[in-house]
Amino acid sequence: MVVVMEATDPGAERDKEAEKALLGELREETTKNPLEMVSALEVVTVPQGGHCYRRLEEYLIRVLNQGRRLKVEARTLFSGRHLAAFFKYASDHFGRTTREPFDFVRASRLPNPVAPDLDTHLSNFLKHIKSPQELMDFAVPIIASSLLLDHYPPGMHEACYRVGRSGVLVYDGSINLLLPSGFVQAILEQLQKYFEDFIRGAGTPSKTIHYNNLKRFKLRWKRGRSDDLCFACLRRTPENNWPCGHAVCENCVRVFGQEDENDRWTFGVRRCFLCDMALREVTVKLKPDTAGVNVLTIDGGGIKGVVPLLFLQTLQDRLGLPIPVQDHFEIAFGTSSGGLIVLALFISGWTVDDCANLFESLAKRAFRPRWISHVPVMSRIPVLSHIVQFLVSYLADGLYPAHHLEGALKEVFGSEMGILDYSHATAIGAK
Repeated sequence: MVVVMEATDPGAERDKEAEKALLGELREETTKNPLEMVSALEVVTVPQGGHCYRRLEEYLIRVLNQGRRLKVEARTLFSGRHLAAFFKYASDHFGRTTREPFDFVRASRLPNPVAPDLDTHLSNFLKHIKSPQELMDFAVPIIASSLLLDHYPPGMHEACYRVGRSGVLVYDGSINLLLPSGFVQAILEQLQKYFEDFIRGAGTPSKTIHYNNLKRFKLRWKRGRSDDLCFACLRRTPENNWPCGHAVCENCVRVFGQEDENDRWTFGVRRCFLCDMALREVTVKLKPDTAGVNVLTIDGGGIKGVVPLLFLQTLQDRLGLPIPVQDHFEIAFGTSSGGLIVLALFISGWTVDDCANLFESLAKRAFRPRWISHVPVMSRIPVLSHIVQFLVSYLADGLYPAHHLEGALKEVFGSEMGILDYSHATAIGAK
């Protein structure tokens, strides 16, 4: 509490005298100690008449700067938005109980709690570890820095314990074993070291700590691949495959990628986050947090699949924008011939005109009838031909032979490309 009093000769000595006099008057009015009712009490004297408040201004600026410096050192300098959130959480907390103090750390994690599948992801990561030495020298620091990157939430170490609490960690061909408690303790010690770097002085951002850690083991990453786990964060399922073979999640693209100057939702990735391999012009478009989802679905129909292309061409003409029609959709599905169109538009990045020009010849190769329709007797008895074709299609679970469609797909899209590989869909933010 700051009390402003007028005085004929304001100054430091006068402040002390005024504070002493004020406390004396307060003690006469109450039996309680006034200093127990406030966290601090200071008196600032200003000239009489209220014509000059420079001394008060200097005092307030000095106190504010001192408070800011202390908050920076304690890592508690919050924005107005954060303070409003803490005030809400604190109100809810003290509405439930006044016996327990308010925990700022736990409150800060309420919107981003420990993921329930964290132990599953860590278990998947440990399956790639082949020896006790690799566990301690490679897995422990990577797990520790990934936890720090995820904002060091309370209770995070418990997930590590759940990974190995069923027994000891052993490896083929090794007589060494590691108790779960030792594994958790090793992660905790490494995490404490990273956290000290994080808070020391100006502090090293957790992003930098983890990224440098990933680069430190780039040779080790070249021997590891996973379609179930993003190795860059150990927290999510990967959604993008790089040419080097590694797969990462969209959150890591947002964290480690280079944001486009003109579009905050477009990121460039020049090198793999794991093996550090140079990537040629890889661009990833993410869906804005406040954006809706536009979905495109195209049914099958064999050679008649050209009809949806005509609709898409009409839609693009009606929009009248110099943007390919597929760039307006975030999710696309297709079956049979519709699947071919979706792949051509979103994976290869063809225009609608290109698809229409090539679709007819491609469809004729992909949707050729089965050999039985060419048997001479079938052509002479149409009813029998239809019955046999129906039975064969029913038993083979398809009207057309799968190898025809597979051959057409390989011819156009290649035989090595996977559905998560980098493509035009990645660049426009579609799936």
